[in-house]
Amino acid sequence: MDWSDVIRCIEDGEARTVEFKAGFDASKIGPAACAFANSDGGVVIIGVGDQGDIVGVTPDPRVVHERIAQFLEGGCSFPMIARYGRHEDPQGWVHWIQVPRQRNLEPMQYRDVAWVRRERSSVRPSPSELQELNNRFGYILTEEQIVSRARLEDIDEASFRDYLKRLGLTTDSQQQPVLSDDYENLEVTRELDGKPTPTLFGLLAFGRDPQRFSQLRQLLVRNTAFAGTDRASGVLLAADARGRLYDQVQRTLGWARSFGKRETFLGVRRVDEPVLPIHALREAVVNAVVHRDYAITGTAVSVDVFADRVEIASPGTLPNRMTLDKVRRVGSSRPRNLAMTDYAIAMGLMEKRGMGWPIMERAMQQFNGTRPTIEEDRETAWVKVTLDLSQGDAS
Repeated sequence: MDWSDVIRCIEDGEARTVEFKAGFDASKIGPAACAFANSDGGVVIIGVGDQGDIVGVTPDPRVVHERIAQFLEGGCSFPMIARYGRHEDPQGWVHWIQVPRQRNLEPMQYRDVAWVRRERSSVRPSPSELQELNNRFGYILTEEQIVSRARLEDIDEASFRDYLKRLGLTTDSQQQPVLSDDYENLEVTRELDGKPTPTLFGLLAFGRDPQRFSQLRQLLVRNTAFAGTDRASGVLLAADARGRLYDQVQRTLGWARSFGKRETFLGVRRVDEPVLPIHALREAVVNAVVHRDYAITGTAVSVDVFADRVEIASPGTLPNRMTLDKVRRVGSSRPRNLAMTDYAIAMGLMEKRGMGWPIMERAMQQFNGTRPTIEEDRETAWVKVTLDLSQGDAS
């Protein structure tokens, strides 16, 4: 691109592939350059106002040139391949950055956001846009997928050592393998460019702050209580359960216990029962976070409490040729996420594979004499478990 090309862009005005900036400010240039890199490319022209008037960039052009080079090298999640140039106009210096579509393992990010282009604006992606972007780059998350921006320091060593003890693998002996070998053997890390790098499983099981990575931002439990029997009735209480898988389960249960207890009588003896079926809910939430489809990155597990029921929805469909009948009949369990399933069993979140449904049925029978139901929507990719809150006879 030469000055004549830049002039034509200025005359045509801002567009999906053209953005003007009056001065060099990485916080404003970054989203646009990142969005161009994630789409079909574009050019950021610096020294031009919003209306296409050339205002010029006042600092020494060599200084601005160097700042552009530094930004392209380290301002985003990957070094950005781009061409840049400058021209002295009577109104001042004009610089431009021509960004082609990038070819990376995952979408380009600026300040932990994979920006996208909407018409003439660079914006944060919606969940569906983020999913489409990940699909376009071929970045489909599975539990063994490397999260390239993560480092070993993002794994909490004490948490992992506790896990080893739960597995019966002592860490006290001098003959034990080095910790990095344990990480790799248990799929907490895999090698990337010669360096051990955390996997999705490693971060969700032992990460210090899993959701700080943009791909993992929606990998949590979204808890909402509604005033009536539908979503139009208004929200009474809402809270996101973030953190590791274990934390997500415990925080969701803590939120559910905040609903308090109801008074019932067993003969002449008063019994305080939780308002929500905590034991059944626990099992449903554990199964939702462990067995969800992690390739669906833009959507969280949801727990929705209505006046007459609780719905626990997990992104994805039933894995490995499982059917609803097989789930209800306690067929052989073939989980989608083997490492997460083993983790849940070791951490005491699960008893053993395939026992989730009978545990839920028994818990609901004791709670109010009802049975849980399960649905699968293959078109929108959801599996939903519903727990009845009606006050039946549990005897």
